[in-house]
Amino acid sequence: MQHIGFLVPDYEETFDKFVKAGFAPLTRAEMYVESPKGNLKACYFDTRRVGGIIFEVVWRSWVNS
Repeated sequence: MQHIGFLVPDYEETFDKFVKAGFAPLTRAEMYVESPKGNLKACYFDTRRVGGIIFEVVWRSWVNS
């Protein structure tokens, strides 16, 4: 398994918590999605030192509105 993804209700708050805990962002993305229409934000964090896997946090406007 390469990573586990989590849908989060507040992307910025979750991002800040991961960074403050010492986890480095590996890849970040923000984009507009046509179907379903809305915005998406995501980030992979290097959490391998605590669990041997990478965590991804995802926020989707059509889920979290």
